[in-house]
Amino acid sequence: MANFSQRLNNVESNLQGVTTDLQGVKTDLQNVTIDLQGLKDIVKNLTTGMEAMTTLLEKVYASVNKQPVEPPVNASQTSLVDDLDF
Repeated sequence: MANFSQRLNNVESNLQGVTTDLQGVKTDLQNVTIDLQGLKDIVKNLTTGMEAMTTLLEKVYASVNKQPVEPPVNASQTSLVDDLDF
């Protein structure tokens, strides 16, 4: 009987260890999600900056070449953020 009791105690201890490990994994996944959201924001800002730079370069090019400026490319056609869903 004592052996059975010890085995149950070992199982309980192991389950507590697994629970602790799973809580750690959950925390790690939450941190990864936060990091990925930050990365998504960075990519969004870079995309906005690239679009602004493209518009500026188009105006400079048109000014130098005395050509009319074409409307900027629609952001939805060039956005890198659309592929990042969290």
